[in-house]
Amino acid sequence: MNYLEITNEVLIRMREEEVSSVTDPENDPQQKLVCKFVNDAKALVERAHTWNALRRSWVIDLAQDIDRYRLTGNVEQTSIYLVRYQNGQLLREVNGRQMEARVTTKGTPAYYAPKTVAGNNVEINVYPIPDDSFGGSGDVFEYGNSDGSINPAPNPATGIFGAGSKFGNPDKDLIVFGYGQPPAMKNDEDLLLVPQEPVIHYTLAYAQRERGEAGGQASAEVFAMAKQYLSDAISRDVENSSGEYIWEAV
Repeated sequence: MNYLEITNEVLIRMREEEVSSVTDPENDPQQKLVCKFVNDAKALVERAHTWNALRRSWVIDLAQDIDRYRLTGNVEQTSIYLVRYQNGQLLREVNGRQMEARVTTKGTPAYYAPKTVAGNNVEINVYPIPDDSFGGSGDVFEYGNSDGSINPAPNPATGIFGAGSKFGNPDKDLIVFGYGQPPAMKNDEDLLLVPQEPVIHYTLAYAQRERGEAGGQASAEVFAMAKQYLSDAISRDVENSSGEYIWEAV
């Protein structure tokens, strides 16, 4: 469902008039408030679980002397679970303090640390610093188009994509796997990626709590329904990646 459809689903349940656009300045205060609550509910649901729908991957075109890369793109609140070269060689994660304690040296990166956040995008540091065998642009590319292509997301600190790029070299390019929360919806056609039922019912619960009534249901009842919808949606999502939730000794 898109932003407009979700908003109207909630307004119907509140016995309010539907809107033709979420950005219409003529929307009344209650309608505008519901639009805000949709994004509040969306953020709550997205952060409640590592949804399969929010998986993201980036390709980093490693460049000489560049050890920090920003995971740019249409995502926020990124979390990383794996970094490897395209040839399959894994990088080991270390914490930021361990990274800072290491003596500066150049070579082939074997470690990474998600150290900082800039503009809602996570930045990762690699170690050792890429040496002169890495002639890439330093740009970061986010996978995610419906046709399977990738979106160039240039790193402002390292120039325009294409200059001396080794993109496509399995020994020189990193792939980063993680989860990324999309930014707040702004336009009518913006799509919701997580299950719609908990978002609709949490929005309704927020609106009812503010107004004091929604279709004769008590606020606590609507919140309980939303919580159950969320729990059920998480259970269904876990079934699609159940192997990741089995803990094994190594």
